[in-house]
Amino acid sequence: MSGKARLVSAVLVMAFMVTAFTRSAIASGEPIKIGVVTSRSGVFQEWGTEELRGLELGLEYATDGTNQVLGRDIKLIVEDDTSKPEVGVQKAVKLLTEGNVDILTGAISSAVAMGIQAKVLEYKKPYIISAASADAITGENFNRYTFRVGRSLRQGSLSGAKYIVDNVGKNIAILAADYAGGRSFADAYKKDFIANGGNIVIELYAPLATTDFTPYLQKIKSSGANALMLFVTGANFTTMLPKQIGELGIYEKMKVATDFADISFFKSLGMAGVGMVGTCMYYYELFDNPLNKWLVENHQKKFNSPPELWAGHSFAAGIALVAAVKKAGSVDTEALIKALEGLEFDGPKTLTEKMRIRPEDHQAMQGVPVVELIKVEGKDYPVPKLLFLPTAEQVNLPITVPAK
Repeated sequence: MSGKARLVSAVLVMAFMVTAFTRSAIASGEPIKIGVVTSRSGVFQEWGTEELRGLELGLEYATDGTNQVLGRDIKLIVEDDTSKPEVGVQKAVKLLTEGNVDILTGAISSAVAMGIQAKVLEYKKPYIISAASADAITGENFNRYTFRVGRSLRQGSLSGAKYIVDNVGKNIAILAADYAGGRSFADAYKKDFIANGGNIVIELYAPLATTDFTPYLQKIKSSGANALMLFVTGANFTTMLPKQIGELGIYEKMKVATDFADISFFKSLGMAGVGMVGTCMYYYELFDNPLNKWLVENHQKKFNSPPELWAGHSFAAGIALVAAVKKAGSVDTEALIKALEGLEFDGPKTLTEKMRIRPEDHQAMQGVPVVELIKVEGKDYPVPKLLFLPTAEQVNLPITVPAK
């Protein structure tokens, strides 16, 4: 063999060895670390639990039960934001520095999520949101590292406002939680109520820790409104508020609509809630497709309960996360950003169209189900019945990111 031939042979052998070593390193490499900041205590504790459960099942589904992608284990590192923005930001920084995570996800509270957005911009790590829904997240607060799989509040109002004006009432009172998500909700619905011929008679905001809603409800009762639009979030709003609405005779005075929450909220409404309409991000019996059936069956098997409010979106977030890592071929930040922009993936609401993350603002495009509460034999609470589910194309969400 000539010297040149020997050199070529040596180069080929070396290339083979490097390739084999790289494959081996990937297969036996460090886990992919996903940092999760969510509420394990505080007013959003129950929803934080659901968010984490849905994420775990989404990762299980997307990896066919291996909990691996690119030959690497997926490791969740969970931190409790205690439902407080300042704590959430501290925990995110901890994950980005001490935890050395590859990707961040989580946050029920929009205030927590927007605080974390500033940190992922600083540390240059991808942040995938499934729950927090304030419009500012993919609007004025937008940055290139933040992506949202869950709906924005404006997607909800674009889906349901016209139906509420036409079928519930034109003179509308709004009662919302006094935090970023609540005010974003009110702003979104006000725009679309007015655009569809509605009139905002009064709008009120109650602190998240409110236990006595009587002063707010009395003002609404005497306002002249013929419809009340609620934004409920946290334990007090989903349990105490519906009870007090009934006690003060609000249901008899005006029709009530809302963005429906979880089963505990339906139970709090009681059968007085039958006939209410509104949007419903997720309810486990609304969607008849194989993906949702898998989620329901496996959530019941693993946690002895059906999936709730935020499990549907976080389930989709787990699927999107795995799809993005596969498409990127690594967890390199720039590769992941490129993979996430325009990413198409399945969610549990429907398999007739894939969800798609819009490159311009990193918002997953989707319609929000519009439902009516009905009485169902064997259920001790009013059950949401699907009236219609707008397509992503029908929900023409404007792009509101700041101009460059």
